Amino acid sequence: MVLISLARSADSERRDTEVRHRHRRATEFKRMWVTQCGAGFDKPEGASLEVAVTVAVSDTALRKAAKLVYLMVRFMPPSIFLRLTEKSSVGLFNSDEYISEFPEYDSQGACISAGSCSDPQCNKFCTVDSRPIYPEWSYGGPRAVSVDGNLMCGEELYNPNEKENLLITAFAETILKYGLSESLISQINSTYTTAMQHNTWRHFIPNVMRVSKYFKAATSVWFAGSPVMKNSDTGGMHICSCHNEWDYRQNIKQNDPALYALLNEIYNNKREYLEGRLHMCDW
Repeated sequence: MVLISLARSADSERRDTEVRHRHRRATEFKRMWVTQCGAGFDKPEGASLEVAVTVAVSDTALRKAAKLVYLMVRFMPPSIFLRLTEKSSVGLFNSDEYISEFPEYDSQGACISAGSCSDPQCNKFCTVDSRPIYPEWSYGGPRAVSVDGNLMCGEELYNPNEKENLLITAFAETILKYGLSESLISQINSTYTTAMQHNTWRHFIPNVMRVSKYFKAATSVWFAGSPVMKNSDTGGMHICSCHNEWDYRQNIKQNDPALYALLNEIYNNKREYLEGRLHMCDW
C-alpha cells in the first residue's frame, strides 16, 4: 500500500530534532469504542473500533474523535466496517507528544533518522518521500492518528492545520489500506489513473499525486468536513457553487462519476442521500 505524507506545521523541523531524543510509548490511554450504531465507553460484545487517546488529551476531544469516526462508518457496508475493526484503530495525541506514543508506531528508536527509511524494516514508519512519520501531526496507518488540537474548535490548543480536518483524512487513508476489498482497491486505482490521465481535477499534479491523496481528498469533500478546503488539499474537488454535503457530492458526480460511485458504495452503501454531518464545530 502507498504511504503518504500529511501536512506538517512550520515548526516540524523542531519536532524532527526533538523526537530523536524523546521517543517513548505512553503506558496509559483513555478509550471509547465505536460501532455502526454509536459510540461509548464500554466495549460491546460485537465488532467495534477502538478510539484511544493519551492521558494528556481531554475527554471532550476523545468524545469528538469517537463521534467523528462513528459518523464516517455508520452508513458503510458492514463488511468494510468489520475489516476495519479487525485490522485498525484510531487515536489522538497531544501537541507535546508524538505519533510514537502509540504502540503501533513505537520503533524503539530504530527507525528515527531519515536515512533509515531505505531500510525495508522501517518502511511502515516512513512517508512516501522517505521521512519518518514521528514528527507528523497525523497519519493513516494501522491506527489512524491525529493531534487533538485540530479537532477542538476555538479551544486554546495548538492546531497545526486550521483548514483541514486531519482525522478525517488520516482515517480515510486507514480505510483505504485496511478496510477495502481487493476489488474496491483495484477500482480506486483505475479511477485514479483515469482522473490523472484526463486531468479531471486540475489542481492535482500528474505523476506526483498519489492514489491515497486522491482518496483522502475525495473523502474530505464527500463529507464537507474540513473548515476551509484548499486546492492543494482537494485538487479542486471542492470548487463549485456548493453549500452543503449534497452539493459537493454532486460536483464529484458530475466531474468524476466513477469516483462518486465508489465513495457512495464505501461510505453510504449506495444510499447517496444519507449525509454524514461531520461539522464538528456544531457539536
